[in-house]
Amino acid sequence: MFAPSIARLSLVGAVLLASPSLYAARLAVLSPKVDSDSPVSDGRRNKFHDSLSQGLVEAAGSEWTVLSSEEVRLRLVGRDDLLACQQGSCAAQVAALLQVDRVIVSNISMKSAIGGSAYQIRLTALDPSGKQGEVTHTDRCGDDNEGCNLSRAFDSLRKSSLALVPKLKVAPPTPSAPVEVSRPAPERPASSPDNLLKDPSSSPAPSASAGVIPSPATPSTAPSAPATRHIGYRIGWVASGILAGGLLITSIPFLVLSPRDGQPTCTDGRPSNQCPTRYQGNLATGLGLLGGGLAAATAFGVLYYLDRRDLKRSSGQVALFPFLMDHGSGLSAVARF
Repeated sequence: MFAPSIARLSLVGAVLLASPSLYAARLAVLSPKVDSDSPVSDGRRNKFHDSLSQGLVEAAGSEWTVLSSEEVRLRLVGRDDLLACQQGSCAAQVAALLQVDRVIVSNISMKSAIGGSAYQIRLTALDPSGKQGEVTHTDRCGDDNEGCNLSRAFDSLRKSSLALVPKLKVAPPTPSAPVEVSRPAPERPASSPDNLLKDPSSSPAPSASAGVIPSPATPSTAPSAPATRHIGYRIGWVASGILAGGLLITSIPFLVLSPRDGQPTCTDGRPSNQCPTRYQGNLATGLGLLGGGLAAATAFGVLYYLDRRDLKRSSGQVALFPFLMDHGSGLSAVARF
């Protein structure tokens, strides 16, 4: 019984590790900003949000993993400033909290019309890393002469986000360009007769190796591209978490039956000395599964911490400080994480 359970768990882990969604970039849409001439309830705003998220899921394919609208609202609960983010530095905060690569913000303008409302829809995809510019898509549903009912409005929102995804591109991180500092030509000493005595006071200044302090220069800070994230950490904690849960759950029935080890398994009332089979091996198997589950849980915690630390380090910066000396130049770097 122990070997088939491990085989099934290993098969599940292999299927999850081979899933393309683990390697896809992550995408999330925030709750829309609604400009209307009449009040809009939170329930209707959430339905707008759900329709936008549905369109992203339909168009995501294998390149993107879409965070559901319910999960976005749950993670940003109490942070109305981030949930209503439209542009600027708040996009980077949202991306860090949701752990996504692109943040989509939306603006919906509603105007009362005959038979419903006229909707103007604008979607904007923000790149928190700054490597790619904003990508926008606009659409409409209804006009002043003929309004759009709620069913058509929800479908228009879904189609708008469906049309935005093909415009997005997943660009790999590029290394920062090296900073070149021109090297000044060394000064040639003036020629003098061979047997001419030199005044000690006119001797050339000692070189940098003799301990001369280099002249200060104005530091120039060159922003570098964010460090590449290691996808192995994310794969590791997902796989170890699944394995830990499977082993811990599987150990429960063995530990429950462990007190019966050595007792007969017959339930038909015959004497215990006439029962051909007895309970055995439940305690050892249960403890083995429990130990494996605890080890996998420990690996899950370590890998999850490393993945979070790697996410924070991906926004590090490097400052380069060039300086000049009498017979050369140099370049120093200071990294901030």
